[in-house]
Amino acid sequence: MATKKKKARKSSSRKKGASKKRSATKKRSAKKGSVRRRGGPRTKSSIRKASRKVARKATRKVKKTVKRAKKAVARKRPAKRKQSAVARVKRVATEVGAQAMDAGKSVVEEAKSMGERVFDFTSETIDKIT
Repeated sequence: MATKKKKARKSSSRKKGASKKRSATKKRSAKKGSVRRRGGPRTKSSIRKASRKVARKATRKVKKTVKRAKKAVARKRPAKRKQSAVARVKRVATEVGAQAMDAGKSVVEEAKSMGERVFDFTSETIDKIT
């Protein structure tokens, strides 16, 4: 009977496409002390100073927003009671009536001025004829 040749099995994590285990030099904890950010502060003290500055700015921003929020709450007026349908119709009708009155007055004024112009024109033409 022929025996099968044994093969090394893949571990389950490798089968699922898990990434390779990183060496200690590539881990973040190894880099923390020595590696600096490219465009940022170079020394540890500078990094600390910069982080404190950022923290201070953040607290100022928070305080400002809290202050603004308090002001907004203080300014708020109590909500108006909802107007009834009848009251709303009355209000709209009075506004429409007022606009109509204004329009009528302006038409009357225009008619008067036109009448005057016609009178002047006719009187001038009569004077020319006679």
